[in-house]
Amino acid sequence: MRRASRLLVVAAVAVVLAACGSESTGDRAEPESSAGPFVLAALPADWVPVGAGQGGVEQDWGTDWGSDSPFIVLGRDDRRVMIEATAPPQWGEPTESGQLPGTGSTTGPWTFASRTAGDDIVLQATSRDVDASELDQLLEDVAADGRRSAPTAEDLPVGWQVVGRSDADVVMSIGRGAPSGGYVAGWVRGDPALDGTHRLTAVNLAGDTADPGAWQGDLARPVNWFGDAHGERTEVDGREAVFVLLDEGEGGPDHILLSRMENGSLLVLTSSGDELLSREQLIDLAASARAATEREWQEVQTAAARR
Repeated sequence: MRRASRLLVVAAVAVVLAACGSESTGDRAEPESSAGPFVLAALPADWVPVGAGQGGVEQDWGTDWGSDSPFIVLGRDDRRVMIEATAPPQWGEPTESGQLPGTGSTTGPWTFASRTAGDDIVLQATSRDVDASELDQLLEDVAADGRRSAPTAEDLPVGWQVVGRSDADVVMSIGRGAPSGGYVAGWVRGDPALDGTHRLTAVNLAGDTADPGAWQGDLARPVNWFGDAHGERTEVDGREAVFVLLDEGEGGPDHILLSRMENGSLLVLTSSGDELLSREQLIDLAASARAATEREWQEVQTAAARR
């Protein structure tokens, strides 16, 4: 999806953003199984709403910007493997076991392998520190639960375990809108008709669909593995969060924060435009997020309709 198209989609709030979640620890709320209307109490008054509503965008395998493939992350000691449930060859380029050179911020080579997991799904494994033969072995113990849910793994080789997962909703959420069951709101600071205007999109999703930690580092790329993007683990009021820098080569530049609200649901904040909100600014906004009353949500929708 081209950059200009993505901005128009955000303004129309047809932008699809996605979900992630992790098991609760300490005094953190259990992940919510549903999302709801929300407000960002700390949002400055010069940010004006351009849309708010419920999601409803269905999964679409292919765009020229990325994909919306659900994935799991396997780990053993300090080694990591990402396994995606992605499109079959007729919807994209065929994939065989082998190695590709890295580009952008990840210049080391990537090893990959794949196997068919049904008529419309291919499981693709990618790693920087596992050879193709071991990837083939790991793939034998992974199954796909459809196109929207993360793959599952059972009876993995000794020492290997699932250390992160993300349903398709999280990948869909980066810059395109809210999937069915999610809620999305968008704001601009400046003229929404101008290219490069500062934009903020927020999506609330069910909190039990993935693990924010799966988006950390070079392993679980927001779009794909062959450009400039990385994630950094952080916190929002003591709750797990991940800040993602999506560079221009991957559809950005964007700054993205994946975090939990106090009730355990997921919040995805995406800052785009010529001037990006910093990690600290996004963390402050996420910390101020709370469930909206019916009246508050209606006020946002009414204000957006005037734009």
